[in-house]
Amino acid sequence: MSDKNLLIGDTTYPHTPAKKYCKGCAAFRSGDICQKCQGETFVPCEGFTECKLPDIELIRKLAKEVGYAVGVHGTQERDLDIIAAPWTDDAVNSWELMQHIAKGLNAHIIDKERKPLGRHAATIQIDGWYKPLDISICPILSDPVQVSQPVASIQYIDGVKA
Repeated sequence: MSDKNLLIGDTTYPHTPAKKYCKGCAAFRSGDICQKCQGETFVPCEGFTECKLPDIELIRKLAKEVGYAVGVHGTQERDLDIIAAPWTDDAVNSWELMQHIAKGLNAHIIDKERKPLGRHAATIQIDGWYKPLDISICPILSDPVQVSQPVASIQYIDGVKA
């Protein structure tokens, strides 16, 4: 038997190095130094489980109830990053969306901020052993081009829709 295998009973298992954990990124890593944040990693104690990601399908359901559509972006390692866009004419404002999602997830809004292009963002932490939810919410805007306006009447200036 090679030193890369462990014999347990009469079954041979390939030896895998202990997973290391980066507390800065809240994610498992393969080396002694985290490739993302350059922080040191460590071998967690036996029985350690990584935090769960928030339930994206529940978040989508909650957002839809108040007029929003939700998309996921990012690595989903440290947290769950989502983008919410108003999807119906009666969509609530961004603060009401944050509160609705937090209440539906049994969570708390722990940080809020304004982002470029009029977006609002928040970090929402679910009670229990969960990774944070970072939500970025697109603003509700009025589009000057009416849906009922014929396409032929949309004007172009230098090849760009006016």
